[in-house]
Order: sequence, then C-alpha cells, then structure tokens
Amino acid sequence: MAGRAGKQYHITEDTIEDWWYSDQLNEIRREFVTGEHNIINKACHLCKKDEANGVESDRQWHNRMFKQYLDDSLDKSIQHFIDTGEYKIHGRQLTLKLTIFGNHCNLSCYTCLPHFSTRRIKDLNDIGWYDEFEKGVHADHDVDVIYPQIEKLLPYTAGIVITGGEPLLMKKHYRFLDMIIDAGEAENIHLSYTTNLQLLKLDKHNFLDYIDRFKEVHINVSIDGVGKRNDYIRDGSEWNQLMKNYKAIEGKVTRQVYYTTSILSVFQCMEAIEFFEDIRFDQSVVTEPDFLSIKHLPEDVKEKLRKKFTDPRLKKVVAELNKGRDELKFHMALA
Repeated sequence: MAGRAGKQYHITEDTIEDWWYSDQLNEIRREFVTGEHNIINKACHLCKKDEANGVESDRQWHNRMFKQYLDDSLDKSIQHFIDTGEYKIHGRQLTLKLTIFGNHCNLSCYTCLPHFSTRRIKDLNDIGWYDEFEKGVHADHDVDVIYPQIEKLLPYTAGIVITGGEPLLMKKHYRFLDMIIDAGEAENIHLSYTTNLQLLKLDKHNFLDYIDRFKEVHINVSIDGVGKRNDYIRDGSEWNQLMKNYKAIEGKVTRQVYYTTSILSVFQCMEAIEFFEDIRFDQSVVTEPDFLSIKHLPEDVKEKLRKKFTDPRLKKVVAELNKGRDELKFHMALA
C-alpha cells in the first residue's frame, strides 16, 4: 500500500504494512540506492556519527547479528525496487524491534530514563527530580490490534528484538511468544532480548522452556557495575540472583553483557572486562541525563581513565571522556 505524502504514521492508527510500503520509506530506500542522503542524514545521524568515529553502530551491529539468518531474498527485493521503484518482500528479511509490551520494570536504575521503567517514574516523582530527566513516551499499546499484524508478517521475519521495561516480567510478552509458536514460525525466528535477568519465571511461564522452540535466542544482559556497585546503581537488583540466572542460560542462548557507563560506573569498566568474557560498552554510554555523563568528570580523572582504557571495546567510552565538561553538571551528579 502506498503511503500518503507527508503523512505521519503511528502504530495506534496505521498498520505495519501501511508504514512499510509508504512513500516515506520508499524515499529512504531511494536515498540508499542513489547515495543522496537527505532524510538519512537526519534520521540516522547517530549511527552515521558512530561509524565516522570508527565505532560499531546499531545499524552495523544488527546487520552483523541477523545477516546469518537472512536468505538471498533481500537482494531480489533491492533489485526489484531499483527496477520498478516498488518494494516487494521475498522470503525472510524482516527484523522487528518491539517495545509494545510496555515499560513495567522491577528495577529503578539511577541512569535509566523514566519512560523505560515504571519504578523509576515513581522514584523520581517521590524525590522531585522527574523534570531533570528526558521524558520520552512509552505508550501502553493495544496488543490485540498489533499482534494480528505481526502474525501476518511472521513468514517474512528472520529476527525479533524485544525490549522493555523488563520483557521477562510482562505477561503480554509470553502471550506473544505463544502466538509465534502456535503459528508454526518459532523454529525459523531468532529472538534477541535486552533484560536485567533478575527473573526467569513469571506465574506459569518459565522462559527457559521457550528457548528450544526458537531458532536461536540471544540475551543482552544490562549491568551498571560488578557486585555491590551494580546493585547500588540498579535499585532492586540482586547480584547473586543475576549470576544464578546468568549461569542458568549458559549453553542455551548466546549471551552478551551491556555495561552502562556513567559517572557512577565508569571506574569499574576494567573490572567488568575481566569478569565477563563477552561485554560491550558502546551500546550504553550515558548521554542522557546529561549530568551523569562521564564527560563532566574532572580533567585529571578523565586523563587517568583514558590512559587505562586501551581496550578497543572502550572506544566510545573514551570518545565521551574527550568531550568538554561542565563543572555545574558534575556537582549536580554529586548531589
């Protein structure tokens, strides 16, 4: 279905297919083909900036992550678009990133933006700091409207990225997995999660029971430190429980740790590298809220850290340390 020029699409008002075949997306596809990056320079500026700085971007990571699950149908779709100006899906080439399950979360992480955690919203309101944080929108979507749309696209889907809130805490999420299994598509689909991994069971659901039903499951575990520091920054987290669950998924999924780097956690980066074999820092260097950015640390402290951070995985951390500081923001973080 062709989209209307200038129309603003929204998941509560338009179907996924309306957006996928819209004039706006076709214009972006045209820019990728021609190299005239007008919309792309605005919409994709974060990835372009990372790539220009030699840091793996979200785009590159997802391409690398899901490339092994795609067939050659994408090449056919691209060629068809070049020849006709029309995009047509052939085979499995979709990766769906879903935040439709809500923002319910069992933790109140100090570095978390409030729209990603119901507990964080409450805590910030209690202390009168809610307005100091960027407030995005995390709507409570009607999954009864959205699930049938996704089910229709499952035969063309290679991977699904699931975030929250905390997805393993949401009944809607398990209902979604059951839908994929009942549709007979689970064995063809790769799942990727970002989770605090504090729980693997919810009522009658055990996440471990779902793993073997899918082609592969990838788990990104979010942390803000090692041991007690992690629990201090991520209020409600229990390190021992995290380690128990981390061990429980070993060999059953592919695992990776996302280390959130802020003024509160930056001093344990090297310890985290020694503790976890597969750890990433570039996905979660804190820039919002700004006062928690490591760029506001005193210059002598930043210099000491730069000398220590020679591991290539810390490129984006060092890039943040290289930015100019604001003394008032630093004192705000200490408060």
